[in-house]
Amino acid sequence: MKSLSKCIFIILFSSVLTLESCKEKDSCIISHFTTISYGTSFGECVGYCIKTIAISDATINFQKTAHNDKSTYPDFDCDDSFPGFETLKLEIDIAAFCSMEPVIGCPDCADGGAEWVEISNSTHALRVTFEYNNAPEEFSSFIENLRFYLQRMEASC
Repeated sequence: MKSLSKCIFIILFSSVLTLESCKEKDSCIISHFTTISYGTSFGECVGYCIKTIAISDATINFQKTAHNDKSTYPDFDCDDSFPGFETLKLEIDIAAFCSMEPVIGCPDCADGGAEWVEISNSTHALRVTFEYNNAPEEFSSFIENLRFYLQRMEASC
């Protein structure tokens, strides 16, 4: 009976370890991503409070939306060409991104705003949200580039 208990314990322990290693692999399966999205939002805001860009292949899409008053601030959407997607993809450290917490700090607390970055493919998405203008150090230059693209799209659309 004692050896049966040991066997059951070993089987259960091995199963837990296997499941945990699968979870880790699944969270970073995103290493083959096809889209980079970035956005900002402010909860206590009038007007276009949410602005996003989605970059994939050779296209960049810009959107801005309001929380309320859609008649004065209707959803806005604009596309443009973006030939630098492959170069931009190389700027992100996938291992560091996968190891980050999904929420860093207190995004949009006291209406301080929030920023987020998401990498995705057709089956998975991984997003990190952080306080506005307080990007994680590992991604500060990458975030600066995304901020630039967002501002450029807003100005040109």
